[in-house]
Amino acid sequence: MVTGRELRLPIDLTVPRLAADIRTSTDYAIRLCRTLGDSHRLARTHLRTSQRHQKEFYDRKAHGTPVQPGEEVWMKSMTQVPGIPSKFMYDWTGPFIVIETLSPTTCRVARVGENPETQSQIVHYNRLKPATHNDGIVSSRPPSIPSVAEEVEAHTEGLRTALSREGAV
Repeated sequence: MVTGRELRLPIDLTVPRLAADIRTSTDYAIRLCRTLGDSHRLARTHLRTSQRHQKEFYDRKAHGTPVQPGEEVWMKSMTQVPGIPSKFMYDWTGPFIVIETLSPTTCRVARVGENPETQSQIVHYNRLKPATHNDGIVSSRPPSIPSVAEEVEAHTEGLRTALSREGAV
């Protein structure tokens, strides 16, 4: 992206320039705009080609089974909260429901119970795994805490009494 100005030597100041070489600032501005426009078009084309190549390479390495609309899935959390070590973060959030499959490797998901029109996300299926009811994954939502007014049944039998009945003590 060269601006097009040529170097002038001190001898050029003593020798008058030819009339054909005289350029006005508007000619320079027009040529500069044309050069910058061509450069930007070339850069956009190169960026588009690079992006397509990187996506094809990433999708080649993708693994797992593609999901179908209506399935419940867990999504890998990619956010890191400042000040909290990663070993204390939940790896999987959800459950989410698959709204639609956009391509063999991407789909639109929304959290179960939320409006899919406004709260949906487009994710690669490498970040998803099917949800089962006994998979033991902790939801990212905190568990509900029972209110004080609720009655909770607690065993009043002590540990020593239970063990003596079994003959362990």
